[in-house]
Amino acid sequence: MIQSYSQNVTVPAQTAIPFTANFTKGCTVQQTSDTTFQFNKKGLYLVQFDAVVSQSTTAGNVLAQLFVNGVAQLRGVTSTAVSSATDASAMSFTAYVQVPNDNTCDCSVAPTTMQIKTNGTIGALFEQANVVITKLC
Repeated sequence: MIQSYSQNVTVPAQTAIPFTANFTKGCTVQQTSDTTFQFNKKGLYLVQFDAVVSQSTTAGNVLAQLFVNGVAQLRGVTSTAVSSATDASAMSFTAYVQVPNDNTCDCSVAPTTMQIKTNGTIGALFEQANVVITKLC
């Protein structure tokens, strides 16, 4: 299980959201960089993401989407409209990630990785961003 979060980070469009602080329990999932998580054991994982965004450079929809092994996942996406620099809006999603049988705790084979990216046409200030990843079975 891991919980990672950030505060007051500006994230351009089409860019992975950085998570700068974390709490980790066990070795089933780890944060390998400020933007990437690695699943180390086969099984089903629950990914819970929430954020508050504001101060977009342009009015429009801020979109955050789950990527697994570099591929956008339709089951993990959220968006919110931002119309001015003073708007603050909440966004969240919950999604499952299935990790195949070829992963081991020592990562000796190609591990499954995950990122959450701003996958729309505008970026934003993430006043807070939080992700919790839990292995279910």
